[in-house]
Amino acid sequence: LAGTPLDSFVQGTYFGLFSDTNGVAVDSSGYFTARTTKSGAFSGKLWLAGQTYSFASRLDNSTGLGSATINKGPLTLQLWLVAPLGDQMVGRIRGPGGWWADLLANRQMSPVKSGGGGGSYAGRYTLLIPPATDGPAGYGFGSLKVNARGNIRFVGTLADGSKVTQSSGLSSQGYWPAFASLYGGQGNLISWQQFATSPAQNLSGQCLWLKPAGVGTRYYPVGFTNDVEASGSLYQRQRGAALLPLNNGQGLLSFG
Repeated sequence: LAGTPLDSFVQGTYFGLFSDTNGVAVDSSGYFTARTTKSGAFSGKLWLAGQTYSFASRLDNSTGLGSATINKGPLTLQLWLVAPLGDQMVGRIRGPGGWWADLLANRQMSPVKSGGGGGSYAGRYTLLIPPATDGPAGYGFGSLKVNARGNIRFVGTLADGSKVTQSSGLSSQGYWPAFASLYGGQGNLISWQQFATSPAQNLSGQCLWLKPAGVGTRYYPVGFTNDVEASGSLYQRQRGAALLPLNNGQGLLSFG
């Protein structure tokens, strides 16, 4: 990586994802979070294959580069704080067997003051994950809450009954790195979701759901790779109003 000299470092919290550019796999993809100080020190964690790895080091002021050896694991992390605003971190992770994964993380948005208006995505949302051809025929679903500081709390259920929870952060550009480790670390749900102010769709992004063959669960023993477009909407409940504005609702059960 080519570094850029920095006059001063940006203090903030970063959230992101990493994966092998040759193909997303469970054992080389995961979730990343880090916190930086104005002096250039940084620390954080990686979530990979059901394990959590901590790291801490310092960025070089002349290049903006940093590196760290992950504690309690055979991983090497290289980071670069993107100048001049420091809104992004990029890097690479090297793991056992020689694989390399590219990393991208965005700095969490600054708190939006009351009445600040523009740029705030605070609110409650619903999220829908549609089925693919080789996996469960049902839909995954969930709800998430975003506060004025850009903190995200997501709770959902996938189509095979797997429960998903995550606490993360939202960038000022509206990006959320959605991730869940599944099946005891043998599967993944990984996605970059982007928030928008469109009235028809407030949240969307490509979502990859990986379940390798041989994972010891009752359903879908041969595994699957679902690559679908997830989407969500802002949920605004009005006191005294119906939850769904339907005069004649219908329910449909299929694939019995």
